[in-house]
Amino acid sequence: MMRESLFRGKRSNSSAGSAFTDPIQGTLLLDVARGSLRYNSPTFCGVCSPEDRNNDDVFTKVTYFRPTKDLGSHTVVAGYDRFNDVRKANNHQSGSDYRILGTTTIVRGADIFPQWQPGSTLLQYNPIFSNSLGTKFVTHSLFVNDNWVMPGGTRGSVR
Repeated sequence: MMRESLFRGKRSNSSAGSAFTDPIQGTLLLDVARGSLRYNSPTFCGVCSPEDRNNDDVFTKVTYFRPTKDLGSHTVVAGYDRFNDVRKANNHQSGSDYRILGTTTIVRGADIFPQWQPGSTLLQYNPIFSNSLGTKFVTHSLFVNDNWVMPGGTRGSVR
């Protein structure tokens, strides 16, 4: 009989996006006429709460092997797996929570000048009124596999 166990986990903490939360430097501007080209400030907020994507996994299995003269070889594998997926994200769409979807822009060298027309420019405000409590999604799994090879090469398996 043989026993195998494994524990593994992953920790990820990201803070990508705008370094500013004020309405001037933290507002994402989009040029609708150019396929929603983004400028002025990055998407998401890099200085608001970080996003956590973590997990851990506990796995154990037992293998039993028994060869016999008359019935062939018999292998039984049984085990347990516990996977815990933990995620916490307050997904701010910009540093200021504002986005302006503008009509178009005028580009002169490295300078971009927004052109906002009435009826075709949209001001979005996407605040997060309540911070995420996060999730913990745990999966428990049991498994059994019964495999045998009989004399003469006949095989059978039960899962």
